Amino acid sequence: MAELDDPFPLSGPGNDRLGLSSGEWDVYYDDLRVTPASGASFTPLAAAAPEPAAGPYSDDFARSQLGPDWLATDPGAAKIEQGELVVERAHNHPVWLRKPLPDDAQIDLDVWTDSPEGDMKVEVWGDGQSFYRGDPNGAYTATGYVLVMGGWRNSLSAIARQQEHAANRVTRAEPLVVPGQKYHWTIRRQGRVLTWLVDGKPFLTMDDPDPLRGPANRYFAVSGWESKVHFDNLKIKPL
Repeated sequence: MAELDDPFPLSGPGNDRLGLSSGEWDVYYDDLRVTPASGASFTPLAAAAPEPAAGPYSDDFARSQLGPDWLATDPGAAKIEQGELVVERAHNHPVWLRKPLPDDAQIDLDVWTDSPEGDMKVEVWGDGQSFYRGDPNGAYTATGYVLVMGGWRNSLSAIARQQEHAANRVTRAEPLVVPGQKYHWTIRRQGRVLTWLVDGKPFLTMDDPDPLRGPANRYFAVSGWESKVHFDNLKIKPL
């Protein structure tokens, strides 16, 4: 039927699954069998381990390695540096916390950058694994809510529901991010209302009539574009 010779084949974690899909029409699949090309016998996957319960979590990053609680979708863009989680040139490749978020929760963390371009970003209630795969100049569509302070070259802060440039995002132009200044973020979701406080003061609020919930919207990530951004003292608690 067809053959593709890929000089850079997709492999490893994140590229080891099969999906059945369709466009506009109903498509039916049956009698699926997966056989290793090597001819080795096929061993079915064991039943997936139950997902850990959502609950309190904290991390002060006082170690040398990221550790098993975190998934860096671009390992070259994330590291532990002097007891802080640092991302640089992440290009919307989040570093996902593998522990699920409660549906209603409060997230506290310290965030700062030395870059005059600002661009400090987290993603909340996302799917825990996705990252940007498209044209480097294209817009990022997230799986959760994106909160960015001093984005777009330190010109705008926003809460966006999945699409960073969507008309329904909430924004403010000031204050601009001050290089070297540490900010304490508090992010709360109760019901349909997502509230963001900076240094204890209301910053932005989104009232989402169709809040992102369920198995595909349970995770937290730090992210970014070009700027080197520091994250520390993460605390998550159910509300």
